[in-house]
Formats: sequence, C-alpha cells, structure tokens
Amino acid sequence: MEETLERWRSEKTASYLSAAVAAAEPDPGKAALFREMAGAAEAQAAILAKDLPEVPPFTPSLRSCVTAFLIRTFGPRAMRPVLSASKVRGVSVYSGKVQTGHSWPLPSRTWGAVTNRMAAARSGQGCSASMTGSCPTPASSWAWPAPPPSLPSSS
Repeated sequence: MEETLERWRSEKTASYLSAAVAAAEPDPGKAALFREMAGAAEAQAAILAKDLPEVPPFTPSLRSCVTAFLIRTFGPRAMRPVLSASKVRGVSVYSGKVQTGHSWPLPSRTWGAVTNRMAAARSGQGCSASMTGSCPTPASSWAWPAPPPSLPSSS
C-alpha cells in the first residue's frame, strides 16, 4: 500500500508541474500538450487511488512549489533540466534549437573594422576635425561592412 501511495503522489506531482508548464508556455501547441499530460497524470492518479483505503488530500511538496514558481519566473524552456529531474513527461519538446527571427551576429572582424574606422576618424587619420567636432568626411564613406554571406540551410 505504501508503494501505491508513493506512486499516487508522484502522479499528482507530475500533474501539478505539467499544469504549471502549460500555464507558463506561450506556444499554444506546447501548452495543449502539457495540459494533456496533466490530465493523463490525473487519470493515472485516479486509477491508483482506487487501490488506496483512504485518499489523502494532495499538497505539493516544497520542491514542487519552488519548481512551479521558477517555471513561472524563467519559463519552461529554461527549467528543462529541473523538469527532467522531476520526471515531468513531454519535456523533450524543449530539446530543439530555439528558432528566432534574428540573423546571425556579425563576425568580430566586422566589428573590428567598424571600430577601427571610428577610431581613425576620431584621431584625425582620415578626418581633419577634432574628436568633438563634426567630421567633414561624407556620410557615404561611413558605410557599414557587408554582412557575412548567408549560411547554408540545414534542411
């Protein structure tokens, strides 16, 4: 019976944490997945509860409460290792690379070229004005270096 009670608590905890992930997840598809996982854990807990003489009220542990707080604070993706350690199902959806709309950052040599141009202009090399004056160099000569070539797609 003690083993059944522990399994029941484990399922209730999984349901609690999955619901916390679903509530904090901005992606509707992933949120639906974790709501489904929470429901499945609740269903499993209900099955286990039938084998218990008396079902105690569920109170999440301090660890689970802190984990739920951290999920709300930092988001589910950042909490992936903790969720995995807590045996939350479905966490593998956070294993992939984060897709963003930003391009790759410019290489450091590009920023070095920009910095060198600015330093030359301020020191008087290529610009006759002082550091505080305006530079008579035409604006067209201050063009940024060309961006790096596009990286080949992985698809």
